[in-house]
Amino acid sequence: MAKRYDKKQQAARIMREQRKREQRRKQLIMGGAIVAVLVVVMGIIGVALYLNQTEEVVPPKAEHTESAIVQGDGPVTVDLYEDFMCPICKNFHGQVSQDLQQLVDEGNVTLRVHPIAILDAASEGTRYSTRSAAAAVCAADEGKFSEYTAELFANQPPERTPGLDDAELTKLGTDLGLGQSFSSCVADKTYRGWVQQATDTAAGDKVTATPTVFVNGEKVTVAPNQGIDAVIAQFEKDLTAALEAAGITPAANPDTGDHRAPDGETTRD
Repeated sequence: MAKRYDKKQQAARIMREQRKREQRRKQLIMGGAIVAVLVVVMGIIGVALYLNQTEEVVPPKAEHTESAIVQGDGPVTVDLYEDFMCPICKNFHGQVSQDLQQLVDEGNVTLRVHPIAILDAASEGTRYSTRSAAAAVCAADEGKFSEYTAELFANQPPERTPGLDDAELTKLGTDLGLGQSFSSCVADKTYRGWVQQATDTAAGDKVTATPTVFVNGEKVTVAPNQGIDAVIAQFEKDLTAALEAAGITPAANPDTGDHRAPDGETTRD
């Protein structure tokens, strides 16, 4: 009789221990699940904070507006929005920059260049559009904005590549004779916040593609699916009309050669 009682007690003890082990196992699983959820949540919060981080907006020392580097003070105003990773911007710059700069130097045009960053997503996480634009503003502080812009386009990386690193962006400036203040400006990321502000301002003004150009506040527009040749032709037409309205007789447009380029504009990814 005693043996049967002992066996029952032993069986009951084993069952109690099994229940305790099962309870501990469930608690461990629940605890692990909670930790996993917290890790995911914290990861999401971290990514959100990274994507929404804002950099200090430092106004350029060069003549500027809220979103543009300003050159000249002529009666006709040209606003040009460009991204230094945009291949169509490179083509546009190559075709019109020399004549446009001459009009600025002659006192006929106020040129407002908006260096924006709508193609950051096309540089494999390096934010090349922002970095190159910020470096151009650093060059503007030293009076070399046009020259540095030309170097950026001459050394433009293909889309979907990391682009030039900061050391290479700095070397473009030092090759132009820019000194330590320029190098420090690039290294300190001084104008990245200002470039982001310029990009946000452009988006607020419904600028979603580059190049985009305005003459006296009027957007240069062409029919849908027209290439850069049509954009350049319309820009020259609108600019000539604005100059004539201001009492300026523009010189005959030089032969700009073949304007053929990939159709369309580069848009925000």
